[in-house]
Formats: sequence, structure tokens, C-alpha cells
Amino acid sequence: MAKLFIFSGYGHNQSFELVGSSVNIGRSEENDIQISDMSVSRTHLNIMEKDGSFFVKDLNSQNGTYVNGSRINPDEYYEIKENCPIVIGMTLICLGKMCPDHIKSFLGSLNNHSGRDELDPGATTFFRPFTDIKNRELITNINNVFHVSSDVDEVAGRLLDHILNHFLRVDRVVIILCTENSSGKMVETVISRSRSGKEEQEGGFSRMIVDRVISSKTPLIVPNVTNEKELELSGTLKLLKIGSVMCAPILKDNRLMGVLYIDSHEKPYGFRDDDLALITELGSLTAKSIEPYLTNEMGS
Repeated sequence: MAKLFIFSGYGHNQSFELVGSSVNIGRSEENDIQISDMSVSRTHLNIMEKDGSFFVKDLNSQNGTYVNGSRINPDEYYEIKENCPIVIGMTLICLGKMCPDHIKSFLGSLNNHSGRDELDPGATTFFRPFTDIKNRELITNINNVFHVSSDVDEVAGRLLDHILNHFLRVDRVVIILCTENSSGKMVETVISRSRSGKEEQEGGFSRMIVDRVISSKTPLIVPNVTNEKELELSGTLKLLKIGSVMCAPILKDNRLMGVLYIDSHEKPYGFRDDDLALITELGSLTAKSIEPYLTNEMGS
């Protein structure tokens, strides 16, 4: 019986037997195989076995499915061979009896492409940045921050420093923490970093973007302000000299603790959907780690 191996990402080193002729994979526990990766769609991928051959179909996932380095069209079955690398979200999987040696060489080939993906909106790249090793390093570094930092300001500041170093196209990163004071009024704490090294003014970011993410509790991206169809939003961002922006909630169990905001000044196509997925994951990671700090502040 064939197995599905998780080689890198969430649940790495796990394997699952493929039971039946059709197996669904996704973030929801309703799937045959659940992968708790926030960048994986609730129902992301179907694997079908027919006459001893295997086929995969992307189920209109948000971030797509990549087979052997190429993104596949949704709702179409593609035949895959044993040990073929498949990427969903930030998770690298393969199908077969044992995949590691083949996948290691494949990951090595990805490193040869790092740095080539600049601001060309039409560029085709290898699942940037989900399987980029630098992303895993970023998450590891941020996890280390959470383990050694002693207060929320230190946590936020180090988190922003790591993000600024990771995204070379970022000009400004901001964390806005939302807490209630003793009278029940919502209070915001703004902590920011900029590429120039100067402290940003509290109102320097797009208030409209932040308010929308706070209100909806969902991430938002504007990859190119000049192409933004909503005139009010486009005009506001242009006045602030912002070329592209993304913002994600810091959220745990539907409790909003703040937002993580990133923008690029006068540079369109600074960010893409896969970048937003990574930042959204960092928002969830941040929420889990700072919740004790915020709880203590509210209780004091």
C-alpha cells in the first residue's frame, strides 16, 4: 500500500497510508489526511488511485498545488510518479514507499533559484516562499524569540526585526496590539521598525487597512496600489506613498489581539499571496505567544 510522506513543514516526518481509491488532504479535520498548516486550504488536494497509477487534483485551493516545481491547474487530474515532490502551503509531501533522498536533492535545486524572484509580477518561480528554506529559518528564529524574551515589547520588537531582515522589499513593519484597559476601553500599542532605521510616526501606516483587518479579522493584501480599483483606498495609499501593503490579524480562538502590518514604499508588487499566507501564519504564532503577556496586562 502506498504512503504519503510529509517531508518538510507541518507534521514533518509523519507518514499516512492511502486507504481507498480517493483521498482528500487539507487543513480541516473532515479530510482523510489533515495537515494543520494555515497556508493549506480547508480542503486542498485530492489523490486518486486508478489501475495502480496515482493522480492529484488541486481543489481550488487558495495558494495552489505545485507538482515537481510547477503549479497545476485546479480541478484537473495530473498523474504523479513515486517520489514526486508535491507542495501544498508550507508543506512538502511525496507519495511512495520512501522519498527522502529524492526530496533532498529536489530541495537543493530550490536553493539555486533563491534570490532570482524580484519584482516581476509575471515571473514563474518554485512555490515562493513556502518551501524556501529561509522561511523555515524565519519561523525558527521567531519561535526562539518567544522562548527567551521577557516582555511583550521585546517580543514585538525582535519579531519585527526578523521580518524586516527576511523581506528585502519591506520598508516598514508594524505591530499594533489591542488590549482593554480597566474601564473596558480598547487601547492600542504601536511598535514599528523601518528600513531607514528611523522610528515611524504612529500614524505613518495606513489606518484604513488596519481598521479593515481589525473589523474583519481576516488578512488583506494590496500588491499594487496603482491597480487597486477602490478609489478611496487607492488614493489614501498613494498619499501615504505606499506601493504595496499587507496586513494580517494576530488572532487566537477568534480573539483579536492586534494586527501585523507590512508595507513597501512606492514599490508595486512588493508582496504576493504566498507572502500574506506566511505573515498570517506568523500572526497566529504571535497570538499564541503573547497571549499570556496581554492577559497579565489586562489583569493588572
